[in-house]
Amino acid sequence: IDEMETVEYVRGDERYIFNLTGEDDDMQVSSNGKTVDLESFRTLYQDSIGLMLGGEASDPGTAEYARIVYTKRDGTVNELSYHDIDGRRAFCALNGYGYGFIVTSDLDAIFESAAALLG
Repeated sequence: IDEMETVEYVRGDERYIFNLTGEDDDMQVSSNGKTVDLESFRTLYQDSIGLMLGGEASDPGTAEYARIVYTKRDGTVNELSYHDIDGRRAFCALNGYGYGFIVTSDLDAIFESAAALLG
């Protein structure tokens, strides 16, 4: 987490951008100029990177369901994109390369947590 500059969550019209500065106990997280609780953000971040693949899947070629973009302080960008398969599962790709599927309710919980941090 100390390497991150921003973490962005996008789903439809929803967009949450978290800006990170400092390191370790001096880390600060903000969004739209509002300070965000560090421990709550760490939980969101850990939940985001901990989304488990449910199995193999092929790219359904559908519109993007959601996206999480991790931008490191060195400029490296890692983008996870999710595309709806059947309403329960979403195909997951990292920087355009497919890896399988995740359960959409798990992804939805991530977005609910992101919204709650800013609510």
